[in-house]
Amino acid sequence: MGFQRLLGRLKPLAQHLQRSAPAADAADGVTGFAAGFDARPWLSRLSPASAQLFCAVFEAGFLIAQADGRFDRAERSHLRRALLALSDEAILADDVDAMLGGFTASLSRDGAAARCESVGRVLLANHAGEAGVYLAAGIACASDGLSQVELKTLEALARHAGLGFDRLALLVEAIRVDLAAEE
Repeated sequence: MGFQRLLGRLKPLAQHLQRSAPAADAADGVTGFAAGFDARPWLSRLSPASAQLFCAVFEAGFLIAQADGRFDRAERSHLRRALLALSDEAILADDVDAMLGGFTASLSRDGAAARCESVGRVLLANHAGEAGVYLAAGIACASDGLSQVELKTLEALARHAGLGFDRLALLVEAIRVDLAAEE
């Protein structure tokens, strides 16, 4: 599959995150995420706003991938690959596990609808709606394509991120083309 091609389209997002100046404690800016989220070394070098955007992009992927009740091996692998690519290989396995734990706790605490709204608002505020939705759908498509419940969750996230249905349909088609490409 062409997941590497999909990640290549997200280079502007990675560059935006990497341009961020170091800040004291990025966890302070990660509002709406699980209490006690551990801002590991790489995230703590980002400004609070960039750390929040980084978490929102990956929580979007998590929310879509687990919407059907299965966050399977392929989806988890693609999420890890994306985290590594967008952090310039700086995220550690423990960081990934900490983020997934935080996302799981936030989802349990707030519910899917509230998390989609919160994550979508962060993406919209940072003009990263397309990038976040694109990555989220790409991760969810990693195993068996988008199920109906994943698509419904993706539509809710896209709406909160400021994307209309027509734009979402174009993004999903672009993802299918990217994933079908040989690596």
